[in-house]
Amino acid sequence: MKRPTPSLRANASSRAAWEKTRTERIEAPKSIEVGIEMQSLTAEGNTATAVFRQTYKSDVLRNVARKTLKLEKVGNSWLITQERSGE
Repeated sequence: MKRPTPSLRANASSRAAWEKTRTERIEAPKSIEVGIEMQSLTAEGNTATAVFRQTYKSDVLRNVARKTLKLEKVGNSWLITQERSGE
């Protein structure tokens, strides 16, 4: 898994909004800790779904959320096609 696809859908927002939110979360804090607890991973052909619990902690924000990523294999890389949080 390397990067989102150009058509990434994240909680029904646009890719530009997703990139802006991610940039703010990454650039604003002085430190970030992220923990992941896998709940399930299923794959069929060139698509996969990963469900996990993410713990995010920084000097600015603390959050625990259930995340679901939809992935698509393009060449030798798995790319994120959709991200959902809190479901």
